[in-house]
Amino acid sequence: MGVVPLRTPRLGAALAFVLALAGCASPRVPALPEGSGAQAWTGRFAATWTIVGEPPREERASGRFQVRALGDTAEMEIVSPFGQTLARASARPGHATLETADGRAHQAASPQALTETVLGWRVPIERLPRWLSGEFAQPGPATADREDEVRVVDEGWQVAAGRWTAGRPLRLTLRWPADPAADDTRRVEIRLAVDADTEAGAR
Repeated sequence: MGVVPLRTPRLGAALAFVLALAGCASPRVPALPEGSGAQAWTGRFAATWTIVGEPPREERASGRFQVRALGDTAEMEIVSPFGQTLARASARPGHATLETADGRAHQAASPQALTETVLGWRVPIERLPRWLSGEFAQPGPATADREDEVRVVDEGWQVAAGRWTAGRPLRLTLRWPADPAADDTRRVEIRLAVDADTEAGAR
C-alpha cells in the first residue's frame, strides 16, 4: 500500500468519497483483549460542513462509525452496507494516518488537518474516546442517567452530550469552531448516536 503525502485534493473527489459513506451498515463492536483497558463504540453519524461565502456552500454526509481506543491511540472505521471498510483512521500524539478503500494511505501530524484535507471536513478522532466515554464531564451520580445536555468547550470544539446512561452519553453534537469568530470561513457540525459500547477492564 502506497503512502500519499498530505496535500489538498480536488474538492469534488473529497466530497464524492464522503457522500459514498451514506447508508453504511452498522459495524459490530469488536471483541477487546481481556485486561487491556481498551474501549469501543459503534453508532450512527451525520455531519454538516459549511464554507462561508457568497453564496455559502453546505455539504452533508451520514453513515455508521466504529471508534476504538487503547492507551493514547484512537481508531475510527467506517464500513459499507456490504461489509467493506471504506475508511480507517488512526491517531496518536503527533501522528495520524487515514486509509481509504482505494488502498491509499495518507499521513499527517494532525488528525483533524488530515481528515479535513482528505475527506473535506475535520473529524476530531483523537478526542472522540474522551467524549464518547463521558470522561470530559466527569459524570457522577447526577449524570449517570439523565436526558438534559452537558456542554463543554474542548480543544476548540463545542461538545453537547445528552441521554446519559451508566455515566456515558448516547447522543453527542460536536460543533467547530466553538467560537464562530475564531474561523469566519468554515463550520462543522457532527451528530453522533451511540448504539453500543464495550470496555475491557485493565489488570
